[in-house]
Amino acid sequence: MDWGRRAFVACLALVALTASASALTLSSVKDGDWGDPATWGQTGPAQPGVNVPTSSDHAYLYHTVTAGAGVSYSSGHKALRFYPGGQLIVDGGSVYCSRADFLGNAPALTVNSGYLGFGRVDSGNGASVQINGGLYDFPTTLGILPVTISGGTARGRAYPITLDGGKWDANFTQNLYLGAGGLVWNAGTVANPGQAHDYTIIQVANLGANASRIVDINDQQVLPGAAQTWNLKSAARNVYGTLVGTAGTVQFDIYSAFVNDCDSIINAANNSSLGSGVIFDIGYAGGEISDPTAFLGQDYRLLTLLSGTDYSALLASVPDAVWFDGVREWLVSFSNNVATDGSIRIASIAPMQTAIPEPLTALAVLLGAGGLGRYLRRRQ
Repeated sequence: MDWGRRAFVACLALVALTASASALTLSSVKDGDWGDPATWGQTGPAQPGVNVPTSSDHAYLYHTVTAGAGVSYSSGHKALRFYPGGQLIVDGGSVYCSRADFLGNAPALTVNSGYLGFGRVDSGNGASVQINGGLYDFPTTLGILPVTISGGTARGRAYPITLDGGKWDANFTQNLYLGAGGLVWNAGTVANPGQAHDYTIIQVANLGANASRIVDINDQQVLPGAAQTWNLKSAARNVYGTLVGTAGTVQFDIYSAFVNDCDSIINAANNSSLGSGVIFDIGYAGGEISDPTAFLGQDYRLLTLLSGTDYSALLASVPDAVWFDGVREWLVSFSNNVATDGSIRIASIAPMQTAIPEPLTALAVLLGAGGLGRYLRRRQ
């Protein structure tokens, strides 16, 4: 065989090996770290020294595998499967799969920090997700995994959701249709609620008497820099959202000194009721404030009733706020007209004090006079 033919055959063999190696199946053989080769066994052509799942591999879990910092796995069609005993703990790493299967006796997912995401779950079989930190992206089609959130963020949809803390980012999703009781809301934040075409989102309008509940109309993570409207009217189910509560917080953002350039709630039911324990937290999501006087006296409508004009049962409080425009902090106060017409007005805005506090001023004098030793001895 001449040199050219030998080279050609060698290239074919290399291509075949590469193609085969790109579709390895790796299975957990014991509990361990995702990045530890000893955690995995592999089916397919040998890859000496490389038997940790990469983005082109199929990863099958039969044990508890932990994805720590430095792990980055992203793969496609049914590349991640959980069998009886298979569990995944994400502890600083990043794991994503466009489709996943859960085949067995209620395997669990835990996210402490880092990222975990699925595009689609084909079979749930009793699997569940515990979010303690980091970010978990919900699947949006077919099998839905129940999620409990105590910290961090879960983004998307699931049924049911138990929110004990942290944040459920509804991602402005419409037509969730999770059904009545799809959300157990003990504490924490519901952010970016979509149109109220579902019982779960309408349920978010009921703060109840729970001071630990927060609704953030736009957390600036999904659609930054643009005012968002939460429409509580549900044409799909022909029912209307009733904004009620005696405690809890609703977060609105103002975006500029233009009138009504703010997040808002529209089409709230005419029998909506908010006690004085409900807080309207007014933030700022615009650019640098070069002319604070332009904000003075500007009105921002936060609430619009479905058809009525009687706002007298909406007694929410509007405390002073500290705004940060990217350059400096501003102390802002408001005239609260929510119970009159659903609006607020900016009453004052001033830069936060930047002067050296008195104790620090005294320390500077001491240091300048060579009094450092005396100051340190006095502190001991």
